[in-house]
Amino acid sequence: LSARVAAKLAGGLATDCTDVKIDGGKFVAVRPMYAGKVFADVTFNTTPAMASLRPNVFPAVENAKAAAVTKVDVAIDAQKSKILEVQKDTSGKVDLTEANIIVSGGRGMKGPDEYKILEELADVLKGTVGASRAAVDAGWRPQKDQVGQTGKVVSPNLYIACGISGAIQHLAGMSSSKCIVAINKDAEAPIFTKADFGVVDDLFKVVPELTAACKKMLA
Repeated sequence: LSARVAAKLAGGLATDCTDVKIDGGKFVAVRPMYAGKVFADVTFNTTPAMASLRPNVFPAVENAKAAAVTKVDVAIDAQKSKILEVQKDTSGKVDLTEANIIVSGGRGMKGPDEYKILEELADVLKGTVGASRAAVDAGWRPQKDQVGQTGKVVSPNLYIACGISGAIQHLAGMSSSKCIVAINKDAEAPIFTKADFGVVDDLFKVVPELTAACKKMLA
């Protein structure tokens, strides 16, 4: 949608931004490049300048100012495409892109049934379960749970990576999380380069203990 609006207005657009600011009277958009390894300041030579933002990159504004709503009636031509089916998510879980807490699992989970321990932790924390591409490709989790460059780009307040080595495509999809906790028995796993807290141990021992501790603390 933002690309269509920018094209219609003949303006500039920066996508997947993690911040916006005014510098010297110019609008500046900050966005990741090279799979999240660096962040670029993007300026515009034309107006209007537009930016689309990653979900959750800005906190909700308290006491936000009320804005006047102008209703515009729009006549839309018949769609050229035909909707064959609409499938609604009946899980009741918050979508990954809107979740404040995400507990993700990778190939280290060893199989689909083992994700139960992640679901238990996510339930205690009122979070959502995610997965790496390796886990989705293996058929352990549905594609809608995939976090990464070819899945969903997320920016939760807390991201817990369990058994995820940290492929560059995965890091690109979650490196802007406010706090990253990595649990992996491989001390050399790339995920630890992005983690704020790291646990080098067997996730099948750590996660149940973490769940029990969180239950006790939140009781």
